[in-house]
Amino acid sequence: MKKIIALTLLLGLTLSSHSQISTKLDDKNGFKDFQIGDLYSKWQTNLKLLSVNGEIKKYKYIGACCQTVFTYDVSEILLEFKSDKLINIIITLNQWEKSTGSDDFTDLGICIDELEKLANNFETLFGEYSDFDKDQSSGMITYSWHGNKIAMSCGIQYQGIREGCKPFVILGDFTAVESGF
Repeated sequence: MKKIIALTLLLGLTLSSHSQISTKLDDKNGFKDFQIGDLYSKWQTNLKLLSVNGEIKKYKYIGACCQTVFTYDVSEILLEFKSDKLINIIITLNQWEKSTGSDDFTDLGICIDELEKLANNFETLFGEYSDFDKDQSSGMITYSWHGNKIAMSCGIQYQGIREGCKPFVILGDFTAVESGF
């Protein structure tokens, strides 16, 4: 998952100088109750430490807040803190199109349709996406929005003919990414 986050946010940084800027994304500054820049102390009772990588600590959110993105159920929320400030919000949605039997296979078309619906919902909030990327080697398809401070991507990673598609939403602080994410 770390590779997905790094690839998605670094791609956003590379392309942001050529892309549409969403000031609405900067104004929103997060996802529901989670705000980029929140102090660790605000969430500490609902966090389980997963990893430490230099100055960045990654936690799994174990509280009850924010369990849907539009009509999609959330599977997991990861929060990354640097210097005790929230810098990244990584939301994994429940798997799409996972095989249920020996003669059942992932319908990538359905995954793509669901991703387009998710992206359309975000377009309603933040305007037209800044970037679209399809990477066949990783199986990822992403839509990205860029603000002056905040970047956001929603996408899927194709998991195979029986494993379905893993949908995700990532929000991050450009300044944290630029300084060594």
